[in-house]
Amino acid sequence: MDLEWLEKQQRELEKSFNPELHKLNEWARQMELDELHKQLTTPKICTADITPINKRALPQELWKDRKIKELEQENKELRRKLAMHVLAYSKGKTA
Repeated sequence: MDLEWLEKQQRELEKSFNPELHKLNEWARQMELDELHKQLTTPKICTADITPINKRALPQELWKDRKIKELEQENKELRRKLAMHVLAYSKGKTA
């Protein structure tokens, strides 16, 4: 037997024996069909928000590189300060 025919018969039985259930099921079927239609008509391209890129924002990789350089520079400064404190401590000139 054909699946569509069976579904149609089931809907007809629902309609005659339980109209409220039939309305709910029809509504659910329509929602499912709408969702499938939406999926089919939605373009398969990236739909991410590109407004930051249009505003000349830094791409993520460049931002990471810049942040890494800033942190490396800060690390060098902290190491230099630590070395100065160690030198001062070893000479007995504690502040």
